[in-house]
Formats: sequence, structure tokens, C-alpha cells
Amino acid sequence: MRVGALEARRWAGLVFASGPDEGIGLRLVFTTPDGRRRELEDWYWMVSRVGPHAPDGSYARMEFDLAAEPSPSSRPVQSTLILEWSRREDAVALRAVAFAPGKLELVGDGPWGWKARWEEMADGWCEALGSVEIAAAFEPPAEDRVATVVAWAPKGAPSGSAGADDACPGAGNAALSHAQRLLPGLDRWIDDARADWARRRPRSSGAAEGLVEAVTDNLLWTVLLQPETGRLYAPAGRRWIFPKPGDG
Repeated sequence: MRVGALEARRWAGLVFASGPDEGIGLRLVFTTPDGRRRELEDWYWMVSRVGPHAPDGSYARMEFDLAAEPSPSSRPVQSTLILEWSRREDAVALRAVAFAPGKLELVGDGPWGWKARWEEMADGWCEALGSVEIAAAFEPPAEDRVATVVAWAPKGAPSGSAGADDACPGAGNAALSHAQRLLPGLDRWIDDARADWARRRPRSSGAAEGLVEAVTDNLLWTVLLQPETGRLYAPAGRRWIFPKPGDG
């Protein structure tokens, strides 16, 4: 499973790609008290700090200024939205916390127009991606925080009462059950991942202090997925990722 902010419009979200042209996504949406919606390309102009990004996906962090306008002329300063995520072998924990008035939400969708869509149930979301089942378990909703664990497993007969032919068998879904088991430990999972990456990441000193960290963070946050092949690549530069002024 390829996991990360692998679509050019998705620094504030994740792509889960099980193969070429097959996968599903999650992304953050923030609505201001006066009803203005921040999503997709808006976030690029609101980044206040490009945070650490471990090559193995074990920890990643991005910070945004919710007071900044989504415009090339913006100069974000404050970190009033902090997004973190951490991957283990078969699951990802994601946490986002807003420090400004408004409503923060996680939206499920299909990157690049992929046909897969989350099936929403009372106890979580799930979907079948070819031979893989994927599911998301969520913390109770709050306006200033969203948190989820997304897990996946080989598609097979569920352990509950639903039939094996059901694409999303609810409580019997092995991936959803796994995500629900991991959810209570989400905060410790992400906090430990942050501390672990801070301990083991490469560093530079002297006149070049901070250089290695800055280069690796920025490089890894630009890695994208080629949807039709499922391959990862790094574009020539950020101008290939950032939207152009005036783009719809």
C-alpha cells in the first residue's frame, strides 16, 4: 500500500494506493466562522512550516496558518493548524488540531477521480480496493480536532455475520476491527513516532546546521504518485506542485 500526501493537491491529507489507478483518499477541510471553506489547493498558500517527514512514513508533520488567505501573496506566520501522521506496516494514524475558531473535518474522496468511495457506517468507514479491504476508525467528532486510524488487510471472509461477498461487511471487517483496536492508542502512537524520528533523523552541524533537515523535509514532502503506474517520483521542483495563480 502506497501511503502519503501523494497527490499534488493533498498536503493536508493522504492517499492510500493499493495499485495502479486504484486507491482512496482522506483530506482536511476547515470552515471559518463566517463560512469560508479551506481545502485542497488552498492549503499550499497557508503553510507556515514544512515539518519533518521520515522516508519510511513513520512520522510526518505539516503546520498551517488559518488566518492566512489562500493566495500566492499570503505570508503565513502562525501555526494554528498542526497535522501529523504516522505509518506502521498495515495502518496509519492521523491527527489534526486547530487553534483558531472554526470547524475542522476529514473528508473521504477518490484522488485523480478514482472510482473507490468510502462506505460510511456508524462505527467507521470502509471500502474494498481490489484484493485489499481498507477501513477508518474515528475519534468522536470535535470542531477543533480530527483523529483517525486507517488500517488495511487482505480481503477475505469476515469474522462477523456478514457474507464474504460483501464489499464492506461492517463489524465483521478485519481492517475496521484492527483500526478500532488501534484507535485508543493514537496519541501515544503519534507522539512516540515524533520523538523516535527526532532521535534518529540525519542532522548537520556547524555552518550547515539545519541544512540536511531542511532539504530532506522539503524533498520528501514533494514526492508524488504517478496514478496510472503506482510509482513514486519527485518532481523537478515545487512549481510543479503548487497551483498556478488563477487556476480553478
